[in-house]
Amino acid sequence: MSSSPIAVTAAAFDLEHKVFDSREIAIVDGNYPAEEQARRLIRADGHHVIPVLDAVLSVLPVDEAVPQALFRASVKGDPALADPVHREMEAVCA
Repeated sequence: MSSSPIAVTAAAFDLEHKVFDSREIAIVDGNYPAEEQARRLIRADGHHVIPVLDAVLSVLPVDEAVPQALFRASVKGDPALADPVHREMEAVCA
């Protein structure tokens, strides 16, 4: 793994996951109140979500043993609607 900020973030996440046995991970943008909602928080300010998601998936693959391992925010309250970034994220996780 390289020493890029994103790789370092992924490495920190991997350590956090192993130490605390995390069960849920949220990769969110600046509009989400993460500091109020998260029990533990690893920030990746200034990075686009797709490279961060790639980095996280490099150390922690999607759990295929659960029925709904991935979910996302809805757009305008309609789960069928998705912004382009949501489609990108779905493609990365597929």
